[in-house]
Amino acid sequence: MSELMMLMLAFAAQVESQSISDRVTGAQAAMRKMALRWRGGGRSPYGYLPAPMSKEHGRVGWTLVPDPDAVRVIERIIAALLDGKSPHAIALIALMLNADGVLSPSEHWKAYTRHVPRHRRHGDGRAEEEARDPIAQTHAMSPVRP
Repeated sequence: MSELMMLMLAFAAQVESQSISDRVTGAQAAMRKMALRWRGGGRSPYGYLPAPMSKEHGRVGWTLVPDPDAVRVIERIIAALLDGKSPHAIALIALMLNADGVLSPSEHWKAYTRHVPRHRRHGDGRAEEEARDPIAQTHAMSPVRP
C-alpha cells in the first residue's frame, strides 16, 4: 500500500515538474518575441547602455540605448581603420586613443556605473552598527578567538 502511495506522489511530482518546465519555456519564448527586450545581465555591449523599457512597450524589463560617448569613439575607430593603410593600424589607433585619454571599454563601464544611482543592498547599514557595538569591538581586539 505504501508503495502505491509513493508511486502516486512520484507521478504528481513529475507532472508538476513538467508544468513548471512548460511555463518557463513559454515565458522565455514570449520574451524572445518582445521588441527591443534586452535579456542580458551584467555589463552591456560597448556602445550601448541599459535603460528601462519605454511606456509604449509597457515599462517591463530593459532595453539597450546607444551611448553617445562610446558611439563617437567607435565612429572614430572605424574612420581610422578605413583611412589606415598600415598593417599596424590597430596598434596605432590604440596609441592614438590612449594619447587622447579615451577610456577603454572596461574603464568606460566602471565610470558609467559610478554615476548610476544604486539601490541600497541588504546589510549595508549593518557594518556600521557592528563597528559601534562594544561587544564586537572587544571581540575584534581580543587576541583569543573562541
